[in-house]
This record gives sequence, structure tokens and C-alpha cells, in this order.
Amino acid sequence: MRLEDTIVSANYATLMLRLCEKKSIPMPSVLKGTDIDPEIFTLSSAFITGKQFVQLCQNALELYDDPAFGIHYGLELSISTHGMVGFAAMTSPNLREGLDIMMRYYKSIFSLITLNLNENGGMVIFDFDIPFNVGVLQDKMIDGFLIGFGSVANFLLGDRIPPVRIRLRSPYNPSYDTIPDFFDANVEFECKKNELIFDANLLEISLPAADPQTVLVAREHCDHLMKQVEVTETFPDQVRKN
Repeated sequence: MRLEDTIVSANYATLMLRLCEKKSIPMPSVLKGTDIDPEIFTLSSAFITGKQFVQLCQNALELYDDPAFGIHYGLELSISTHGMVGFAAMTSPNLREGLDIMMRYYKSIFSLITLNLNENGGMVIFDFDIPFNVGVLQDKMIDGFLIGFGSVANFLLGDRIPPVRIRLRSPYNPSYDTIPDFFDANVEFECKKNELIFDANLLEISLPAADPQTVLVAREHCDHLMKQVEVTETFPDQVRKN
């Protein structure tokens, strides 16, 4: 898949603009070269391409000028950022089903990333990556995902995540000293993969906001979103083949 064929919910771009606003960085400067119509941010459900999001993030990274850029972005993420997918995960009966929803539907809101979840020998290995060449932005986007995942997981559980092991491809920098604010973790750097490793028993923890009726309705909305994404991703492939 090409970068321009991926989709990103406009919610994630809105958060980037909000982060930059805190440093008085004007919206036109962040949107430069993206061809994003600002009107899109007034819509309840809108999407941009991964290529547009990457350009927006590259603009923001240059203007923000802080090595903790990705971590600061991750701090902006909340369960509501992920729309109906986040709502469905929140109302699931336990963490296992909440993560299953995320794995099943994440491409309907952010297909720029790849996620894999494997359970083996009583441990869960959750690996995550941006499979595109986006330069220095690569590590920053992974930082944002990691911190965002940690804060959302803590919210879902209603408590801090039990001890985990984190392995990152990026080298250490002082901004990673904030990781203990979200994880009780042993962190390794310059690894072959980005991985979050934890005890499989964690998957059985009940979620405080579980609601069987609500999660069914939310999943129906997620199914509808996935069908829209499948059409969006298939059409460019058909055009290129013809």
C-alpha cells in the first residue's frame, strides 16, 4: 500500500493542531503543503490521507522544535480521539476483548500504522510500527502511539497498567524519562522491533465501563467504518491495475 492510500481520522490531525496552538503556532503554518481544507475540522466524521497527515506532522515537528514532540502529542490522545473504536473498546467486558476490537478496527481510523498482537507461553507480545519511510518523524510517531496507548489503557483499566516490558527501535533520549508516568516498565532501546510485552493474565481484567448493549451498537458502527475503508483502499488498487 502507498502512503497516499492510507487513511487517518481527522481527529488525530485536530489534536496536532491543538498541540501546536499551545506553542502559538498558527494553523496555516501547520497545514502548509497538505491540501487539507480547514473546514474538515468542523465535521463530525472526516478523514485525511496518511500522506497529508505525515506532511502535517513534519510541519509541526519543525515548528514545535522539541525532542519530546512525539510524547507531547501522545499526551493529547484520549479514548474519545479514537471515536467509535475507542468507545467500543471502553465498553468491552475485559481488556482481551477491548484489544480485540482495537486490532479488528484500527485500520478504519488510522491505517498508517501496523499492529500485531500475539499470545505465547503466558505472555502477550504487542508490536507496532510505521511501515513507511517518513524520516525523523518515524520515532516521534511511535513515541506518540506508545504514550497514547499507555494513557488510554490506564483509563480503560481504571488503574495503572501492571508491570510491562517495552522494547523500542529508537535510541535513548531524555524525553523517554516520562515513560514511568504511564508504565511500570523495563525499557530497552535500539531493538529490532517496537514491542510491548506483558503477562497474558492482564487480558482477563474486567473493564469498569463494560456495557454489553453499548458495545454491540458501537461494534456495528465500527463494522460500517471498516466497509467504507475497504472501498477506499480497493478503488486505488483497481485504478492502478487498469
